[in-house]
Amino acid sequence: MPVLLIEPTNACNANCRTCCRADMKREIGFMPMGVYEKIVKDAVDMGVKSITLTGFGEPFMDPKIFEKIDIAKKHDLNVVIITNGSLIGKVGVEKIVNSGVDEISFSIDSVNKAFFEHIRRNLNYDVVEKNLMDLIKTRKSKKPIVSITSVLIDRDFKRIKNVYRKFDKIVDYILVQFSHNWTGKQNELGSSSSGMKINKWPCPYLWWNLMIRWDGDVSLCCFDFDSKIVLGNVGRQSLSDIWNGEKINKMRELHLNGEKGKVDICKGCSVYPNWWADWSR
Repeated sequence: MPVLLIEPTNACNANCRTCCRADMKREIGFMPMGVYEKIVKDAVDMGVKSITLTGFGEPFMDPKIFEKIDIAKKHDLNVVIITNGSLIGKVGVEKIVNSGVDEISFSIDSVNKAFFEHIRRNLNYDVVEKNLMDLIKTRKSKKPIVSITSVLIDRDFKRIKNVYRKFDKIVDYILVQFSHNWTGKQNELGSSSSGMKINKWPCPYLWWNLMIRWDGDVSLCCFDFDSKIVLGNVGRQSLSDIWNGEKINKMRELHLNGEKGKVDICKGCSVYPNWWADWSR
C-alpha cells in the first residue's frame, strides 16, 4: 500500500530558496474537511497505514490541522507532519503533543543562523530551534518522533555534518535530501546532482507514494508543484481506483521500459540521481 502524501494547504509563511513556490501557478487554498474525510475513509478501505501531511505549504497554517490529525488518529492511521518549524510555538507545543501526531519532521539545512535564514527566507533560526527543543522537552515517551530533514546544497557535506553534530543526540533521526530541479521546471540551487550520469531506472515514487493536493487532485509526483499530470480527483474517484488506474500504470510501464523521457515531468527531473547516482565521476 502507498504512503499518502496529503497537502492540507499550499499556503506558506516562508519563501525558501530551495523551493519552487515562486513559480507555482496553482491557486492557494486549504483542503476542505469533506475532501479530507473521504481521503481518510478511502485510505482505510485500501489498507493504508500511514499518511504524511506535507506539500507546497506549511501544514500548521491550516486552521483545521488538529481536526485533520484527530480524524486520522480515530482511524488508527500513523500521522507524520513535515514542517518548517516556525509556527510550532504559536499553535502550541502541548497541543501538538496531545494531538496524537506520530512524527514531526523539521526542515533544517544548517545550524549557522545567517546561512539558514539566507536559504529559509522569512524564517528565524532561533525560533525554529527553540520550537524543536520545546517539543523534545514536552513530548511524552518519545511521542511524537522528532526528526530533521536537511537539504544538501553545493555538495557542502560539512554543513550537513554540523547539523548532525548539533542534533544527532537530540532528535530521533536526521534525513538528508539532495537539492534538485523540481521535475526540470526550475534551475537547481546548489545542485548536488548536476553533471552526474542519470541511469534509466524507474522512479520508486510511482510505487511508494500517492500525492493528493489540497483540492483533491492526485498528482503523478510530489515534486510536480503545479500538478501538470493529474491522475484523478478524490472527489470523483476512489483512491484505490486512482492507485490502480490505467493512467498511473501507463506511467509505471514507461519507466519500467526505460522510456521516462516520454513523460514531460520525468524527462528532465534531477531527482533520479538521488536514487540511482553514479558517484564515481
